[in-house]
Amino acid sequence: MKRVVIGGLMCVVGLAGSAAAADLRLAKSPEVMAPAWSWTGGYIGLNGGYGWGSADNQFDPHPFYEHFAPAGASLDHDIDGGLFGFQTGWNWQVGNVVFGLEGTTAWSGIEGKDTAVFNGFGGATYKTEIENVSTFVARLGFASGAWLFYGKGGVAYGEVKSTLTNDNGSRYFRETNDHIGWTLGLGAEYALAPNWILGLEYNYIDLGDERYGGGVASSFADYTADIAFSTVLARLSYKFGAGGNPLAAALLGPATPGGLWNGLYLGLQGGYAWGTSDQTLYAGSLVGGGGSRDFDFDGGLFGVQIGYMGQIGNWVLGTEGTFAWTGLKKSGEVPEDLLVAGAGASVSSELNWIATTTLRLGYTWGPWQLYGKGGTAFGQAESTASIRWGGDTFSFSEKNDHVGWTLGGGLEYAWGNWLVGVEYNYYDLGDQKYGGDARPDGWMSYENDLSFSSVLARVSYKFNPTPAPVVAKY
Repeated sequence: MKRVVIGGLMCVVGLAGSAAAADLRLAKSPEVMAPAWSWTGGYIGLNGGYGWGSADNQFDPHPFYEHFAPAGASLDHDIDGGLFGFQTGWNWQVGNVVFGLEGTTAWSGIEGKDTAVFNGFGGATYKTEIENVSTFVARLGFASGAWLFYGKGGVAYGEVKSTLTNDNGSRYFRETNDHIGWTLGLGAEYALAPNWILGLEYNYIDLGDERYGGGVASSFADYTADIAFSTVLARLSYKFGAGGNPLAAALLGPATPGGLWNGLYLGLQGGYAWGTSDQTLYAGSLVGGGGSRDFDFDGGLFGVQIGYMGQIGNWVLGTEGTFAWTGLKKSGEVPEDLLVAGAGASVSSELNWIATTTLRLGYTWGPWQLYGKGGTAFGQAESTASIRWGGDTFSFSEKNDHVGWTLGGGLEYAWGNWLVGVEYNYYDLGDQKYGGDARPDGWMSYENDLSFSSVLARVSYKFNPTPAPVVAKY
C-alpha cells in the first residue's frame, strides 16, 4: 500500500531590530494519512462455527431381500454440530466491486441419530455423521470503507458416514461415501489494519444424495441418503501484500505490483488421459467368492480453467478451478474364476467429467513460469454391467460421484495477455460402490477405484489488474 504524505515544512523568518537577529519558527507538523486499504490480493485464514440440517434416508422401493425398513420407507432426522477449518483465496477489486475465488475445507462434528421400529428387526438406530466438507466458490462483493459485503456460490463436496444397527446388535451396517453438491452463502468482512480480515458468514450446503448398502453381505441395507445443512461461521484471515506485508516479503521477497503474472485469467485446455479402473467384486449369488480385476482405460478430455495469480518477486501464488468433459472409457470381460459356474459378465467404466480445485506455486523468469499444483479432484463416473446366467441376461447402468485428490505441474509462457502452456496431472478419485443384490436388476456388487494421468495443452487470457482504489483510511 502506498503512503500519502500531505503537507510540507514551512520556515517563517522574522527580523527583529536593526541587528538582523533571526527568529526561526517551524510550521505545524505535517499530517500523515494512513495507507488506504485494498481488497486485491491473496489471503489465508481459519474459520469455525455451527451447522444444522437434515439427513433424509430413502430405502430402495424394489427390495430383493428383506430390508431394515419397509421398501420405500423414509427415515429422516436432524443433524447438527460444530465445524472448524481454513480458507484460502484471492480477491480482485475494481472500484467498489470485489470479485474473488475461494476454497475452504472444514473438519466437521455435524451428526445426528434417531430410532425407529425397523422391518423385522425390532427397534433400531440410524445415524449420520458428516466427516468433512469442502467448497470452491466465486465471490462477488461491495466494499464500503473498511467493510466488504458479499455473496458466494459454487460447488460443495464432503464425506458422510451412515450407520444402521438394531437393538440387539444382530444387524449392523456402516458405510462412508463421498457426496458432491452445491452451496450458496453471504457474509460481511471488516479490514483490520494492516493485514487482518475479520468476518461472519452464513452458508447453505446441499450435498445431494448417494446410495448406501446394496452389497450381498449387507442386503438388508439399501437406501439413498440426502444431506443438506446450514452453517454460521466466524472467520479470521491474513491478507498477503497489504502495506508491504513483512511475512510475504520474508518468505518470497518484495511484492511486485506491476508483475507480469498478476491478475484473473480464463482459458481452455485439452489433451489425453490414461489410467486404471480397479474393480473389487463382493461375494454373492453370481460372483462366487469375490475377487478383483483391473483394466486400463484412456481417452481425450477438453475443458476450461479459471484462476487468479499474484506475483511476489520471482514467485507466483495462485488458486485455480478446472472443469473438463472426458472420453475416458473401457469395457472388458469379468474373469470366469470370479463368477459362479455357468455365469459370464462384462463391465465397462466411463468417466463423464472431472473437476479440480487447486493451489498453485510457481517460479518465474521473464515470460516463463514453472509451477506445481495440488488439491481436490472430483468427478462423475458411470459403470455398466451385463450378467449372463441360465440363458438370461441381467444388466444395469449406474452413475456415482467420486471425490479424491490431484497433484500436477506445468510450464507457461506469457505472450502479452495470453498464457500458453503444457501441464501434467495425476488424479486419484477413490472408490465408490456400484450394483447390489438388493436391486432386482443387479445381482452383482463391486467397488470401482479410478486413478489416471493427463497431459494437457492450455491457453488462457489474463485480465490486467486494475490499480487498487482508495476505499478506506485508518
